[in-house]
Amino acid sequence: MPHLYYTPNTSATHCTVVKKSKFITFVTKVVSREEAVSQLSSIAAREVGANHNCSAYIIGNPSSPDGIHCSDDGEPSGTAGKPLLNILLHENIGNVLVVVTRYFGGIKLGSGGLVRAYSAGLKLALKDLVLDEYVVKKRLKISFHYQFEGGVRRLCERHCAVILEAMYKAEPCFYIEIVDQQLDSFVHGLQDVTGGRVQIDTE
Repeated sequence: MPHLYYTPNTSATHCTVVKKSKFITFVTKVVSREEAVSQLSSIAAREVGANHNCSAYIIGNPSSPDGIHCSDDGEPSGTAGKPLLNILLHENIGNVLVVVTRYFGGIKLGSGGLVRAYSAGLKLALKDLVLDEYVVKKRLKISFHYQFEGGVRRLCERHCAVILEAMYKAEPCFYIEIVDQQLDSFVHGLQDVTGGRVQIDTE
């Protein structure tokens, strides 16, 4: 799984005309399925004269999304929603919604022409989109004997692991957030520091 992906920092809109059909591409950030559906409904209500509002969204990490969906909205199957989704996946963009509104100009484009038109509109819109880099992080719960606390804290510092909460009962229990790329090395370090006497649970 990639250790980072990209999310929109802004929204972007691009308009193209292909054989008299007008394609308006809108790309924006969404963080839930409900937000994506709400945005899509708002666009459909605004573009009341449009023939199609084709869309795709990815919630969370594109490599393991919390939600993913695409729609051809009446266009021939596979000519709009899927090409849009494939571009988002290829560009490794998550928490994103794209809606392409089409006003039919009277000339049929054919399946290949539709795929090219919808894809081209999104690629042009992405050129205007500001993206943030999102580093994938993991959360751990680790329990160990008191004698190892100093070593565990130093290990956290070396791996830039953040101790979110420290609880002290029969033995220390740390809740930790760490960059995914550092996880394997950190776990090996825990085993070394504690001589294997550590319990590690992922959240």
